[in-house]
Amino acid sequence: MAGRERARRLHQPTTIARYRQVVDGHLTPHLGRIKLDKLTPRDVQRMVAQLRDKMAAASVVKVHGVLRVALADALRLDLVERNAAKAAKLPRPGRSERRALTPAEARKLLAEVSGDRLEAFFVLALTTGLRRGELLGLRWIDVRTDEKVLFVRQTLQRALPVALSGRR
Repeated sequence: MAGRERARRLHQPTTIARYRQVVDGHLTPHLGRIKLDKLTPRDVQRMVAQLRDKMAAASVVKVHGVLRVALADALRLDLVERNAAKAAKLPRPGRSERRALTPAEARKLLAEVSGDRLEAFFVLALTTGLRRGELLGLRWIDVRTDEKVLFVRQTLQRALPVALSGRR
């Protein structure tokens, strides 16, 4: 329980939701039957190998990272004698190539949203490089059209509410 409270204080709701997905979707199915103080590097390595058969290397590294941080907290709290995740050999993520829209694709997108109430959102998204949360957090008081300046003062994220039981 203390770990959950610490996470809520230190992380954004979207980060906590991602951690919960990793725990529920990957860590619990692979390691949930093993008592924390009995977890070995071999158990972690077996999980990494099984995950590698089903998902991209970068995703495996992220799952392992959540486990490594959780075990570091457990070590700090004297719940375990060592961090079993530290010894795992991880796959090397390949470079993912992101492709920007071509000018023709951007023009086509803007033509599709022309007149839509979200047209300004798409124009800003295409021309500023702001992240989704930054775009969603913009208000008219953050825009100075005369100076051609935007102020990013907040971000908005969508997070599902947590029930009293701690489950979504």
